[in-house]
Amino acid sequence: MFFIPDKPTPNHEFCKRFSVDMARALSHHAGSTYQIPKLDKILIQLRNIKIRQEFKQGASVQNLVRRYKLTRQMTNLIVTSESDGAPIVVGDAHKQMELKL
Repeated sequence: MFFIPDKPTPNHEFCKRFSVDMARALSHHAGSTYQIPKLDKILIQLRNIKIRQEFKQGASVQNLVRRYKLTRQMTNLIVTSESDGAPIVVGDAHKQMELKL
C-alpha cells in the first residue's frame, strides 16, 4: 500500500513513483491520508471478476483451474463469492474511495 500524505513532497514514496501533482489531486479529493492498493492486488480482483463471469457462462471449475493455474479450492471460493461487478475499494475503514472498473 502507498500512503498519500495531506501535504505531499517530492521525497515521498508515492510522489517518486507517480508524481507530486497526482498526490496533491488525490489528497485534495480525500481530504485526509488514505491508501491505494498495489497493482497486483487490483489485477487479482480483475482476474477474479473474469473467472466469475466465465463460470456464469458455463466454464467448468476444472477448466478454470487449468486456465488460471489456481487450486480447485481457490477457484471454488472465487466463483461462489458475490463481489462480481463491485467497485474496487481504496482506503481504510474511515475514508474510502471507489474505483469503478
